[in-house]
Amino acid sequence: MDATSDAMQACIQECLRCYRTCLRMASQHGLPAGGPHVAPEHFRLMMACAKMCSLMEQMRQNAR
Repeated sequence: MDATSDAMQACIQECLRCYRTCLRMASQHGLPAGGPHVAPEHFRLMMACAKMCSLMEQMRQNAR
């Protein structure tokens, strides 16, 4: 694998890590904690974070 491919693979892995982190924090921390963590604005932000990271991972996969 050349340096560009290595960098692209690292980017894809970071996007997946971010996606998983956003989902995990929203579902395993935010929902059980309640209060401001489940306020609509806050929860939508966490879901938007996950969606953006997933989208970036998909775009990078298609760019290879």
